[in-house]
Amino acid sequence: MVVAAFASLILLLPILWPFSEKDYFTGNVKTASSRFSGTLTLTVSLAIITYLVISVSQIPWGVIAYGRFTATMADSLVPGITTVDKINNEGEPDKTYCIYAGEGKNVSIAVSRTKSGLQSFHGAGKVQASNDPLDMKLQRLLGHICALTNKDPNAVLVVACGAGVTAGSFVPHPEVHDITIVDIEPLVPKNVAPRFAYENHDVINSPKTTVVIDDGRHFIHTTKKMFVVITSDPIDPWVKGCAALNTVEYYQMCYDHLNDGGVMALWMPFYESSDETVKSLITTFFQVFPDAIIWSNDDYGRGYDAVLFGQKGGTVIDIDALKERLSDDAHAPVRESMAYVGFNDVEDMLASYAGQASDMVEWSEGAQINWDKNLRLQYIAGMWLNSYVEEDILDDMLKYYRFPDNIFKGSEESISTLKEKLAAVGRIEQN
Repeated sequence: MVVAAFASLILLLPILWPFSEKDYFTGNVKTASSRFSGTLTLTVSLAIITYLVISVSQIPWGVIAYGRFTATMADSLVPGITTVDKINNEGEPDKTYCIYAGEGKNVSIAVSRTKSGLQSFHGAGKVQASNDPLDMKLQRLLGHICALTNKDPNAVLVVACGAGVTAGSFVPHPEVHDITIVDIEPLVPKNVAPRFAYENHDVINSPKTTVVIDDGRHFIHTTKKMFVVITSDPIDPWVKGCAALNTVEYYQMCYDHLNDGGVMALWMPFYESSDETVKSLITTFFQVFPDAIIWSNDDYGRGYDAVLFGQKGGTVIDIDALKERLSDDAHAPVRESMAYVGFNDVEDMLASYAGQASDMVEWSEGAQINWDKNLRLQYIAGMWLNSYVEEDILDDMLKYYRFPDNIFKGSEESISTLKEKLAAVGRIEQN
């Protein structure tokens, strides 16, 4: 409404402008009365526009945070913006408060918090990251598994900042010297990630970190830098434009910017998804990384989300070598970061293994490949955004589970311990 009024005034300005010599329509010299009427009309119009501007109310933060679920959440959402201290001192246990909301150039975002300390980053009308234990486990898995499967992960690229937890997972690793975070929305690294400084090891202020405001694809397409690790953590594939970060061409660009032995990994949701969507996403990734691995972030075998992982040249993980690497004092912060999310040893983290490309050929039959020219994933995913069949998706994938002797190497004791932990979370070979 404000924009329309302002545009109308601009169109009428040549007619109403009181200081022009001649009348716009007749070409005659303006009289004093016509000048006065023009001045009056212009003044009134400006006053109306000013009123409209100052009277426009801010969008409720709940709409930014929860989108289509705002109505169902309304009773628990406290209006207005507050502070963490006020929530801790005066907050009600069953209420959700907002500590930041902003309308960005590319997405509107919010950060919510409860009295119990649960803090969430919202974008595109839903939670995109949080300090909930299951979310933290995924976000740190995405970082640590990439750093530990490479001997010298010195240069890391993180596409999409979010709460910064994935990027922050690289901060404790002594081998990592250069962390580049690319995000298309300036408000996210500026106002969201700093509010998760405890969870993300204050990655934004780390001397290792460089923040770049750019589209992820554009940055990778134009940069001359090479990386040892690239993580890609865009919001859900059904959100407009995000499927472009899950195409064969995008993965190929990432592959081309990896050093030999380099790793690419990305987040993949099972919730608000479908078997068809997950198959499309995974099989598209397999086109570029034919030896890819799936690490599942599930709750004792109940599906939730996962990490797609590909390594240039294939992956071999020496369990005993990893243990030795983590045992020195320099890696004490890494051990602490892993233990915070329940990875008390190497086997705990590796027990997230859920499958590899060579074992999932039959499972992926008929999957639709997501190319730049069709962006099929965006349309497939959009059909299932209100579904919650994550347990069924993981169960179906695990029917093809086989222990990967080609990936995991180590002592008999280490392999035996890993197999036990895999079985405890439902990784059981089915004949």
